[in-house]
This record gives sequence, C-alpha cells and structure tokens, in this order.
Amino acid sequence: DLPPDLQSLRTGDIDVKHYPLDGDVAHLNHGAFGGSPNEFINIEYALRSRAHKNPSAFYDTLCLPLIRESVHVARDFFQGNVILQPNCTIALKSVLSSLGSDEGLQVAALAPIYGATSKLLRHLYSDITEIKPGMFCESAQEIIRLLEQAYASSKFNVLVADHVSSQSARILPMAEVVQWCRERGIISIVDGTQACWFQNDVWPDYYVLSTHKWLCNIKTCAVIRIDGEAIVPEPVGVSFGHPDKDDRHLWVGMLDYMPYILLAKALRVFSSQGADMVVASSAMLQEGFQYLGCPVLGQSSAQPSSAHMPRTMTLLRVHRCEEDLQNALERQGVCVSVKNLEGNTYLRVSCWTYNTLKDFQLLGECLNYKLRLDAAVGSTKEAQETRKRGQILEQIEAQMDLTDKLYSHLTVEAFFIRAEKLRHPLIFYYGHTAVFFINKLCLGQYLSDADRIDPELESLCAVGVDEMTWDDLTVGEWDKVSPEDQPKQLERVRNYRQRVREILRNMILNPSNELNLPITPSSIWWVFLMGIEHSRIHIETSSVIIAQLGVEYVTPSLAWPVCPHQTDKAPVNSLISVAGGVVTPGRPLNGTTYYGWDNEFGSGRGIQLESFEVSQTLVSHAEYAEFVNSGGYNNQEWWSAEGWEWAKNKQGPLFWNVNCKGNRSEDAKLRTIMHEIDLPPSWPVVTNNYEAEAFCNWKSSVLGKHVRMISHPEWLLLAKRCKRQDYNINMRKWASPCPVDMHGEPLGQDGSMVYDIRGNLWQHSRSLLTVLPEFEVHPLYDDFTLPTIDGQHSFILGGSWASLGNCADVEARYGFRRHFYQFAGIRYVCSRNEDRSAPARLVQGEVCIALSEHYMNFSSDILTTPRPVMNGMKEFGQYASTFISDQDNVLVLNGSVGRVTFEIAAHASPKSILHTDPTANALDAFLYARENGTIRYERTLEGNLCKTESYDLPSEWLDAIRKIDVSVKQVDMFRLAVGVIEPVDVAVVDLVQLGVFNCPRRAQIPPLLFSLVKEGGKLIMLRPKNAYKTSSENLRVSGFQDTGMRYDIAHICPETMRKHRFSESEVLVFTRIGGEELSCVTGSGTSSECCSPDCTPLYEQCDVVDTYEAFHYSDQPVIGVKNFHIACAEFCVELCREYGVTLEHAFDVGCGPGRLGLELSAHFKSVVSMDQSEAFVDMLESRKASNVTAVIGDALFAHNDERVGGKRYNLIVGANLVDRLLDPSAWIQSAKDLLSDDGLLVILSPFTWSKEHTPPEKWLGGFRRDAEVVYSIHGTKRVAAPELTLKRSPQEIPMAIPDADGIVQYTLSQCLVFGRQ
Repeated sequence: DLPPDLQSLRTGDIDVKHYPLDGDVAHLNHGAFGGSPNEFINIEYALRSRAHKNPSAFYDTLCLPLIRESVHVARDFFQGNVILQPNCTIALKSVLSSLGSDEGLQVAALAPIYGATSKLLRHLYSDITEIKPGMFCESAQEIIRLLEQAYASSKFNVLVADHVSSQSARILPMAEVVQWCRERGIISIVDGTQACWFQNDVWPDYYVLSTHKWLCNIKTCAVIRIDGEAIVPEPVGVSFGHPDKDDRHLWVGMLDYMPYILLAKALRVFSSQGADMVVASSAMLQEGFQYLGCPVLGQSSAQPSSAHMPRTMTLLRVHRCEEDLQNALERQGVCVSVKNLEGNTYLRVSCWTYNTLKDFQLLGECLNYKLRLDAAVGSTKEAQETRKRGQILEQIEAQMDLTDKLYSHLTVEAFFIRAEKLRHPLIFYYGHTAVFFINKLCLGQYLSDADRIDPELESLCAVGVDEMTWDDLTVGEWDKVSPEDQPKQLERVRNYRQRVREILRNMILNPSNELNLPITPSSIWWVFLMGIEHSRIHIETSSVIIAQLGVEYVTPSLAWPVCPHQTDKAPVNSLISVAGGVVTPGRPLNGTTYYGWDNEFGSGRGIQLESFEVSQTLVSHAEYAEFVNSGGYNNQEWWSAEGWEWAKNKQGPLFWNVNCKGNRSEDAKLRTIMHEIDLPPSWPVVTNNYEAEAFCNWKSSVLGKHVRMISHPEWLLLAKRCKRQDYNINMRKWASPCPVDMHGEPLGQDGSMVYDIRGNLWQHSRSLLTVLPEFEVHPLYDDFTLPTIDGQHSFILGGSWASLGNCADVEARYGFRRHFYQFAGIRYVCSRNEDRSAPARLVQGEVCIALSEHYMNFSSDILTTPRPVMNGMKEFGQYASTFISDQDNVLVLNGSVGRVTFEIAAHASPKSILHTDPTANALDAFLYARENGTIRYERTLEGNLCKTESYDLPSEWLDAIRKIDVSVKQVDMFRLAVGVIEPVDVAVVDLVQLGVFNCPRRAQIPPLLFSLVKEGGKLIMLRPKNAYKTSSENLRVSGFQDTGMRYDIAHICPETMRKHRFSESEVLVFTRIGGEELSCVTGSGTSSECCSPDCTPLYEQCDVVDTYEAFHYSDQPVIGVKNFHIACAEFCVELCREYGVTLEHAFDVGCGPGRLGLELSAHFKSVVSMDQSEAFVDMLESRKASNVTAVIGDALFAHNDERVGGKRYNLIVGANLVDRLLDPSAWIQSAKDLLSDDGLLVILSPFTWSKEHTPPEKWLGGFRRDAEVVYSIHGTKRVAAPELTLKRSPQEIPMAIPDADGIVQYTLSQCLVFGRQ
C-alpha cells in the first residue's frame, strides 16, 4: 500500500492543462524539452522529501517496488517487453552495443534523424549509409523506393530512423518501413521521442523514446521496447545490490530514480486521457496557425489510431535577418525552436494541452513585426512592463540590424548616388531613421538639446521627400560629397547610428522612464514605437532606391533571396465576381491593440458596396507586356493629361531593362534589389499610378467593358475577408515578388480563388488619400499625414513583399503622389461602385477661428466662472430652434460658417432658411460643408504652427438641410437697406461673433432689424451680457417688444493654443410689434459709426491705457480669474524660496502699468520696473513704493542702461514680453549678464507671435526647422543654453482682460523658469 501522499501515483485522472510554466512566456516548444503537469511535480516533491528524510527506508523498501510497478505498467502500455534507461541517448547506445561490433554490421540512417543520434552513429561506426528522402517526405512509396535503391547499392542490416523527425517534424510511415526491413532481415531501430501516439500495430525491433516530452514525465527516463526475439540490451551498469535478472536493468547504481517511479503515473494519465490530449493539441496547433501562415506539413484532425498519428508539431518557413532568431523571439516572450534546414530557416512549433490561441497570436505578432500596445504575456504588472521593455528594445535592435544588413551590400560610392531624382541619396536614409529617434525625443522634451549627438547631421538627415510639391527633390547636397570624403561621411553616419542605439537602450531600460500599459500616444514609449515603424517604412523605400542603382554598386547576398519560382508562362488573368457588403474603414484609438499612425484612427462610416468583379491576380509582366507591345506608351488615348506628360520618352516600366519591349526574350531583364534576372512572366509588374491608370484604360478596350483600378473600400472589403497569413509580405519568404497565383483565397462568389489581396506588391488605387472622422494629428509627427491630404496622393493598398509591421496591416493608410514608384502593381475591377473618397478642401485664414467656434467642442481645463459650455453655437442654435415651427421662414444673421443654421435645420425643420454673413469666406465654408458633409481647416497653435482640424457633419444634419429650402446671401446688417430681404417669421442673430477676429460692431444692434421680421414674428438674439455696461433690461430694439425670456450661455473660442475669447452671453427673445417704427436703437451704449484710425502708438492710446490699468490694478476677479500680476508675483516669490534665491534685487522688464513690480516690492529689497510706454510708467509712478524704480526704456538695451546696470538681479521677470520684442533672443542674452549666480530668469508668455511685433526670423518658436516643429519653449531653452537651464516643467498662469464690448480675452501665459547650471 502506498502512503497517502503517494496514492495519486496510481490514478490517471488529473487536470492536464495545469503546468508550472512561466506565465510570462508563450511556450510553443514542448517538443524540445517537454513539461510536466503540476500533479507530477507535487508527487516528485513528496518522493524526494521521503528520500531526503529517510534515505534507508526509501531506497531499501520503497524505491525498487515502485520502479517494478512502472515497468509492469509500461509493458502493458507498449504491448511488449520494456526496459528503462536514464535517457534516450544512453538507450540508443545500449541497443547498438547489443548488436555487436562494427564488423559485420552495415548501418543505415533514414534521414532526417536527431543530431545526437547522427553523432552517435558516426562515433560507433566507420561507414554509415545515409538515405535522404527529403526533410519533409512522408510518402511511404517514395521512402521505400529510396530504401530499395540504397539497399541495392550497399546491403545494410541495421536501419535507424526517427518516428517523428526532431528536425522537420516529418512523421515516418513506420509500419511500411518496418515491414520492408523484416522482409529483408534488417534490424529496425526507431527513435519515438517526438511521437505523441504509441498504439502501433507494427513495432520495430527496438523502439526507443524519452518519456519527458509527449508523455510529460519528469526528467529524465527513457524506454526501450524490444520486439519479439530481438536481443535484450545489457544494463548500462552492473550493481551488486540486485542480482535478480529481472531487476538488473532497474537498479544500475545510484541514479535519480524519481522519473522511473513517476513513469507509471505518466502512462496511466496518457492511457486515460492521451487520445483527447493529442486531438485537442493537434486541433489547437491547426487553429493557431491562422496567426502564423501555412505550415510546411499539413494538418489532420482525425482521431489517433495505429494508422494515424495527429500532428502536434510542425514547421513554419520564415525569412529573417536576426543573428540569433531563437534568442530574439525568447526576448519577446516566445519559446520556439529555430531550425536551419537546406539553406532555409524554419520555426518548429509544437503544441500541447497548456497552449492557447494567445500563444500563437504572440508568435504571429513577432513574425509580422506587430507593435502591441498592451502586454501580450505576463502574470504581474511588473512582469508585463519588463517584458514590454524587452520587446520594444528587441524591435529597435532588429530594425537597426535589418537596415544595417540592407545597406551593408552597397559600395561606398553607392551611398552618395542619387539613383532616384525624387529622393535623396541612400546615405541620407541611412542616417535619417536614426536621426528621427533623436529629433522626436527632443521635440517631445524627453531629451534636451544638450543630449543631441551631432546637431549638423540631425539637420542634414531630417527632411525626407517633399510630399507637397511636384518639383523634384533638391534639398541636401549628399550627392555632391567628393569621393575622397565619402568614406569619412559614411563612417560618421555609422558611428551616429551606434550612438543612437546606446541612447535608446539606456532610455528603454531606465526605470525612471515609467511604463504604463497600454501605451498611449502621449507616452515616450509611443515615440519609440513610432521610430520603429518609421524605420520599417524606410527599409522598403530604401529597397526601391537600391533597385534603381546599377548592379555594379550592389553585392548580392543569400540573406536577400530571390523567389526561385520563375516559370516561363503566366496564368491567364480573369475577372472574378465577388459579393458586395458593408465595409467600415478606420479603428478607434481607445482600446486599440496595436500601434498605428494617426491617420488610421477615427470612426469611419459604413460604406455599402454592390457586388463587383475583381481581377483574379495582379497584372503580371506577361499581361502588361501586351499593353507595352500594343504601343501603350506611345498612345495618348490611354493616359490622363498629367500621365501623358510624365510618360513622354518612356518605353516601359521602371524595373524592366531598356531593351525589353514586353515579350520574353534572352535580353529581357528584370531588376530586383540586388540582381538582374530574366524577366519572369508570371511575376507582377511594378508601375506607378499613371501607368496603372493607362493600363486599365487600355484593358477596358480589350475586354469591351470598363475596368479601373480598385478603390480603397473595395480592397478593404476583400482584405477583411482574408484568413490566411502566408502571403508574400513582411519578408516572410523572399526579397522579391513571386508568381501572381501562389497566394490566394476563395473570395469569389462561386468559390473562385483571388490572389495577392495582401502582399507581393502594393496595389495602386483610384482612391485619393483622406483622413477619417475624429482624426487627430500626432503633435510629434504632424507632417506624417497632413501633407498627403491634398488631392494629389492616391492610396496604395495591401503591402508588398518588403512591407513590414504596420505597412502590412489591413488598416494602414499609405499614399504616394501618382508619379512615385513603390513596389506597387495593378489590380483592376469592373464595378458600379462610386468612389467618393476625396480630401475635403483645407480652409485657411481668419475664418478658421470661426470654424473652431462653431465646430470644435471645447473641453480644456480652464479656471473661469462660469465654466463655458462645450460649444456655444450649438447651444444657441438648439435653443433658437424651440421657437421655430416647420412652417416658418427663418433668417440667420451673422450666421458665419453655419453651425446655428445646421442646428435649426436638424431640430426645427422650418420651411426655409436664409443664411447670411458679411463675409464671402464664411459663406463659402458653410456651402462647402453643406455640399460635402465635412470641414477641414487649420487652427493656429503658435506662430505659424497650425493643427488641421476635421469635422464631419452628422448625417441627420445633411438629410435635414437637403429637405429645406436653404439660400445664402452676403449681408452686412449695418449697411442693409429696407426691402433687400423679405420679412421672415423668425430672425436669429449672433451679436457676439467670438470667431470674428476684428469686429468693431460686436454687440451693437443694427437699426433696421424691424424691417426683417413680420409682425408677430420673433427676433432671437445672442448678445454679450453688459456689453458697453448696458444690461439687457435696459436694452430697447426698435419695433420689437421684449418677451422677458432669457437663456444664459457662457462660451469660448480658441484663437491660438493659449489665447481664447470668452463671453458670458444671453439669448434674448423679442416679438415684432406694429405701430411706430423707431429709426434708432437706445441703450446700445455706443455709436454704430466707424472711428477713423488712431495713429498714436498702441500702448499710448487712451482706450488701451485704460484697459491695461484695469488689467493691472483691479483686484476683482474677472470671470473667476485672479489678478494675473498678483498671481505672477506670488509664483515668483515662491520660486525664489523654493530654490533658495536671495530676495534682494528684482527686475520687472516690460512692466506695463507696473502691478507685478509693486507686488514684488513687498518681498524684495529693491525692484526696477521698465517699460517703453510713457503712459504706463506714469501710471506706475503715481502708485509706486519707495523701493521701486520706474524706468522708461527698451528692454533690448536694458543691460546698457545705467539706471538698470551696476547690479545683478536675483530675479528677472519678463511677463508677456518676449513675443512683443523685435529680438527676443537678444533680450535673453542680455538678461544672462544681469542675472546673479543664484538668480532666476522667469519668462511668462502666451507666445502669440506676430510679424507686426517681431520679424518671423527672430521668433523663438512657432515655426518648423528641418521639418520638425519648433515651439517657443524649445527655442527659448536653446537661446538660454548653455548658461541657463530650465529648472522645472512649464506651467501656465491664466489672465483675463475684459473688453468694452463684453468679450474677455482669456489667455494662458506659459511660465518658463531658468537658472544657472
């Protein structure tokens, strides 16, 4: 009887999915080292505990009986005589030794066999007959044929084979091979270690296997099954302890006998559950390959039997460039075996009961270069973060390595040749992908300018292709580098790339760079992912350029193999009917799994497509040759006007050699990236978009029906139906295209195959590149998408053989100008589906402020009381709608760009709307939005930097407004004559007009409103509260009676990133009355006449001085915002205390009326306040304390002013100053001379740059340099360095300046605090 803790040795009912494996790893390598269930480990622990606690009792009384029990169980299980050995290698040696000496033995090995077995045979025998049916041959007929052939040549009497090859996972037709051996008296020895099923009708003479793999025993014990009269091998050792012949194999001296004992448990479990385990694992392997591609050896889900062994292990062929692929995958959390067989690389993927689809998904992501934003594996948060850091570092290293390998095959001269006039020489791109990382990390302030490696190189290698012009690229002088200097410059770039590697490694492994999952666009980790994907793009585009170099500049390499399938004939292309459906482009950013570029995110609308016909394959060289041979390049009929201009003097596509006119001939060549080969007719042709369009026009004439390039929605519909992962993409197989009929799926309505929906070559599209609704540009790469949304860039679809990662993704949105070459070809369709995709016109200029007011929801955190609604025009329009019936004729005055009109149409459905505005630009924007359903405009952020905003009108708006009689008229209310507009039932007027930059009549009521409304009609008016100090109760509008109804709206409009206009407004409702018509308006508080221009300097004008006096010296909060100058003084004093600055001398530069200096004087021994405005300084003089010196002077020359010089200041403050100086850099430099060693320079500014105050070349920011965005914080830091550094992260202090018309300028002043190093 067994003790209680060992009772489970005799049961086979366990949970076969629970293994003590590391949950932070995807284990797809069971075939390498096996694994044992938790219960086996627990029994092992109990046995070892007994052996350690009482060795005598364990080894004298318990051990041998338990081993005997395992032998009896094994004999029943394997249906024959069984002996146990320490491991399989020892067991094989024991079997071979039992057969006698080398003399008389002729040993043959049926390849492939396990590497250790091969070495053992060569160690024991001088001559081995090796029979090679092929790594993956499972044909009994072919194997027997080769055995016969080998036997006829050299009579062998021993055959060694693997039941399942450890190298290739090939399953041996064992019954047929063993029977063939018996008929010839040949001893058969089969290694069954990798077999997962053991119920055989025919057994070899010796069947040897390790039990720690598919039987899941603990390590390690081997079984030898001896068939019939075969010689029983001698024990591997002779022990005096157990002379009984039945036990001589059981006890051979002191070994680890725990695996021997546990073998009984393993066999009982397999007897009980083995069939289910094998079938489930085989099914999981088959299902899991949907993420991987096509296995080398096919799958079968049939039940295991003596004639059939389910496959739990197979190979996947891959093409990779990592030096150590197995370790690279392990660093990304995937354990799998890498096999290099016959010049090709394979992954041996094995599956067992503990595996899930998630394991295969992770391996698929690694193979497809997918950048996952969350953690694929990891049992704890810390483990997930650690794994993610390792994955990102591995991906960076892999892309750096791949780029280096690609460029390593070029001569030095090749780097400096401009092979394509539209792109830089290759040396630029070799540096560009590394420079990108540093520039983006600096732009995001994750690195400082002091961390730059080579600022000159980071400028020279910054700007790539000019996507916004037709002109050939002229930036850069890399092709002008002298031959003598070329090796030096190349070495410079190589060293730079190595330095970048080191910086990135340190940043990624630095725990202070916190990693929170999932990674979001605002994270430093997004920048790393962005850099990885950017590198991958340039691996492909660099390959395109390399393919245009002369072959003498490139050294071919087996690392970049050309597809060997180059048949003489191409398949005949035909049109296949495919079902229509609804397809929705785009993906939401929230919850997305993988990295994507900004243009991929957004909520696309469902597009209904009719059924259509699609070409079965991409256009092959043979099919395109028909177009060329028919004179296609000489016939203007097939070409667009732009295409024909491009095609002049062209004879054929770019990568055909000059002698090739289309027919396959001995001199017809195709250029691949490193070779020139005979033109393969069955490969797809590479063209540009112009050529693709011309071919389709020609093909239409041939077919007698119209065909065109496929559209993006049509392609997306088909791509989302694709299931296979074995397309020629991600460099999975070759560094070239392959025949057009190799990779397909049954996408036709009748099940017909359609090939290469993804991969092989990109597919040119008729669709213009657009952005999705809710598109948001990424601030660190704002020129990735926007320059391409110009109506000149067409989609390319599906990726090519060279497309890696995101480029190969179904949701990717890439496009090029039509004359550009990528590895892109042609797929044509016959379709009635309309392709309306076209980028909305980009609106620019002052009207964009109105577009922000009307269509942008304001959700920023601001400190106003009351808090503004998200969209004031929405609120106004919806409230006005409550007074409108479906029979009303409505007039919208000052309707601007139309939000109020759209809201009225959607919520009230009146009979008609007349939409008016004084400006044609606003009306034009409204009309465009109405017709096209979308608006794109540029919102100013800072200086010349803008953000493109998009707004897609809801479909219910568009439906509603199309049912209404809507007309448009350009009307200035103040110049309107009676009778120009017919009276209406309801007039809606916006007198606030926050979105109008310069509005001299804001809040004023036009005198002739009575003429616009029918008697009894309504006037609904939005007006700032208390404009011109007139309350609504005192407001009188001629011809109208106030209903007394009020509706308050606090609303805001962004002018720049930090400057806004705010209004506490109210909606007033009046009823048109009859009787006397007044010709004027009372209570408006101001004249409606325009004033003549005031030529007095701005800051000396009376109204400006009055406004600034209130801004400085009013202690009452404005819209809840504290007095700005008091807040600044408190901030500065607190800073000085925080950094231990002596409170002795302070300098307030550009002080205005001087409130900040006065506040500082309460804390500092002395304060100097300087301003250019005599009026401002006079105001300060009337209020200043005794320790304040008021100085009229120019900030740029303050350091030379004797009233200021002679001392060094502990605090220098420039509040709202630098963006009003002629030369802000000069002032910062002069401030350094005036600052004490412990002093602080505090610059507060909204950075609202304008050329009226500062020449653009003197701006600190708000522009682009080397294609990178430069904000003012970057430029200010650059000018302050090296003497001064930024002491803390920027923060913002709000200020509120009320205007007489009721509008409040709400501005955020960014606070930059500098101190000495």
